[in-house]
Amino acid sequence: PVHCLRDVAVYRHDLELLRPGQWLNDTIIAYFFESFRKAAADQSPDKALTFLLLEPAVAFMAAMFREPEILKEALSVRTTKSEPSIMELMTGAQLLVLPINDKDDPN
Repeated sequence: PVHCLRDVAVYRHDLELLRPGQWLNDTIIAYFFESFRKAAADQSPDKALTFLLLEPAVAFMAAMFREPEILKEALSVRTTKSEPSIMELMTGAQLLVLPINDKDDPN
């Protein structure tokens, strides 16, 4: 990787998408969100969780679920015991930002 920020690794082919006329990929969007989240936490640690930036993969997964209860269950899973689930973070957020695309095929 050219650069890593938390769990987002950016490669040279990702950076090439920053040229005019190119579409951004999930990695570039996730990296921007992570950079924004880090900058906000550094400036105001006590307000770092008042907004939530959902990664593109999470937003796409949410769009693929047709049953709200299944989506709620999926977003309620904790990745670690010490980290809150996405659903818990959403409940406490004052602002929720998520990328939207028009792709309807998960492949």
